[in-house]
Amino acid sequence: MSEMSSNSFYETFINLHHIAEVENLKIIMYRNYESLPNKLTSRDVDIYCQPHERLAWRRVFQKLARREKNKVFLIWSSYYVDKFSVSIKGGKKIEFDINFQLIWYNVDFGSVFSNKVEEFNSKISIFSPPSCLFIAFCHSFLYGGNLPLKHVDRYNDELNSEIFLSYMQKMFGVYAPDLVAKLSNRQNVSRQYSNIIRVYVMIRFLKDSYGLGLFQIPMRYIWGERKVFLNMNY
Repeated sequence: MSEMSSNSFYETFINLHHIAEVENLKIIMYRNYESLPNKLTSRDVDIYCQPHERLAWRRVFQKLARREKNKVFLIWSSYYVDKFSVSIKGGKKIEFDINFQLIWYNVDFGSVFSNKVEEFNSKISIFSPPSCLFIAFCHSFLYGGNLPLKHVDRYNDELNSEIFLSYMQKMFGVYAPDLVAKLSNRQNVSRQYSNIIRVYVMIRFLKDSYGLGLFQIPMRYIWGERKVFLNMNY
């Protein structure tokens, strides 16, 4: 059985960065990166990668498990994300989400914004501020039906930027102005209202991308894949 890790979050993150470099991968993030790698201020670490880099990131976590002699589990795998649980010092567990597609069901919001990245620090690269705000919005609203109010202060200057507004218009159409106004006023939306908008967005993307009915979409885009538990300490 693997020993309990004696590494802190900082040491684990540094090791992860080093292994990723060996695999020619960058740690690209779009939210909750401001205090990294020194301190984790959120429940998990969201990392973005291209679909063809997915297997390389799995190798990174396999190597991390061998290097740190701790427990690393792939706890969830779906059509857009691989979630890894990593044990650190004190028996704590940190979740690393490797987002290889920015997709909600059939809605490819990753195709809407500019995917150019810039260096945040020596360990992390990020998207531009308008893109980061847009991704945070889509994650919170499309997956959870809520507005990303905790990110507003960080990106307050981007709320009325032409770039961010153009992304919102492409994604949310006639509902974009109202959503931006509510976000600016720090107001959330009701579940009923968010569901109406999400159905509207899904139908728009079905029409534009497929020209098909809902039932012709592969079921994995509707339900995701089965939950998996894989011990990566081998």
